[in-house]
Amino acid sequence: MKCHSGLPIKPMSITVLNTYKHLDRVIVESLEQALYRVTLEVDGQRYYLTEASGKNLTKRNKLEIIALFKSIAIDGLYLKHDSPYDEMIGLNEAVHDNELLVPLGNIYADQLDQTHH
Repeated sequence: MKCHSGLPIKPMSITVLNTYKHLDRVIVESLEQALYRVTLEVDGQRYYLTEASGKNLTKRNKLEIIALFKSIAIDGLYLKHDSPYDEMIGLNEAVHDNELLVPLGNIYADQLDQTHH
C-alpha cells in the first residue's frame, strides 16, 4: 500500500468508481510527458484508480480522465505535478515537497447540475 500526504493509498477499480455519485477530490497526476494517472479522495480515504484488471489506470489525455467523472459530483478537481528538480540537485525529497496542485475546471459540472434539478 502506497502512502501520500500521510494517508494510505488503496486501489479502486474503475467499475467500483461508477457506483459513486460524489467524490471529495480528484487529483490527475502528471507522471511524464502527456501521461496521467488518477488519485481520489472519498470520505477521508485515498485511492488510486485502476483498470478492471487491477493495473493502474493511465491516460495520455487529461480530458479522457475528466470524462470518466462526467456523472459524478466532485468537490475539487486538480492537476498535480511533482518536479524532479529537487532530486536532480541533491535535495532530500522527504524534506522538500514541491507538489503543485492546479485547480482544473470540470467541463461536465454544469451538465451534472442540470440533471440533478
